[in-house]
Amino acid sequence: MVNQSGFKIGYNDGRTITGDLISDAVNLGNMTVDSVTMAVATELIDWHMSGPGIMGIGSEAGEAMGFINSRSYSIWLDDLGAANGTILFGGYDTDKYTGNLTVLKILDADRLKVWWSSLTLTDSNGSITLLSDSFPYPASLDIGSSASHVPSGVWSKLCERFGVRNQNIGTDAYPNDAACVVPCDLGYGSLDFGFGGSNGTIVSVPFSELAPPGFNARTGEPLYYPNGTRMCLFGLTPGTDGDVFGDTLLRSAYVVYDLDNEKIAIAQSNVSSTSSNNIVEIPVGGLPFAGTGV
Repeated sequence: MVNQSGFKIGYNDGRTITGDLISDAVNLGNMTVDSVTMAVATELIDWHMSGPGIMGIGSEAGEAMGFINSRSYSIWLDDLGAANGTILFGGYDTDKYTGNLTVLKILDADRLKVWWSSLTLTDSNGSITLLSDSFPYPASLDIGSSASHVPSGVWSKLCERFGVRNQNIGTDAYPNDAACVVPCDLGYGSLDFGFGGSNGTIVSVPFSELAPPGFNARTGEPLYYPNGTRMCLFGLTPGTDGDVFGDTLLRSAYVVYDLDNEKIAIAQSNVSSTSSNNIVEIPVGGLPFAGTGV
């Protein structure tokens, strides 16, 4: 036991977890990392369903492991239909992204915020620029969030565009189990998020990635419309205390976090990639971002 009752975390949707901090060994492949601090949840507030554990990445963990040269890691989630993705400690994989990595300064080390520079909606009718006069915005690139939080004005426009409606996704006994739902087929198009200005990276998020399948908040059963078609959740929510880009966007991005140099690099994901032929190690003192993806 490291600290009894020493753990508490809250989420934007109101869920809270409290518990104890403990220390134990963790096996990663053929390596064993000793004395890893982790939490044991003892109380879940507004968390109605059981689920897998959550493995977070502490800011000091990477270097302490002794297996990598810098406190850095890269994330590739793959698309919504994928069974798994990858996390690479101490380097990045050029097979997992396309084009160039754009390097951004971390604005807030605790929340991993960077400048977000543009947003465009593209469909069969062309492209519409959203909020061009208000950029740049600070946004957190948070793999711990399933949804992405955008400015409320943008969210309202997108709700109208996609026919979003609010519905109870629990049971009649729990009327507060409400969520924004959409048809699972949102048609052809993408939301294009810009990072790093006019010469930076555009992360194109297909409409299909904005509609993860919906499940009953109490029973876990799939949700359906009265006509029998599958119901999905809308993967965007209105921002409250700042914009947070979670899995909705990050499934379409490849992201490298360099905690030593307080930099984040981002590129368009090479979804469904099956190869890892060019892994680049991040050395002490900097990111060697000269290479491009496939």
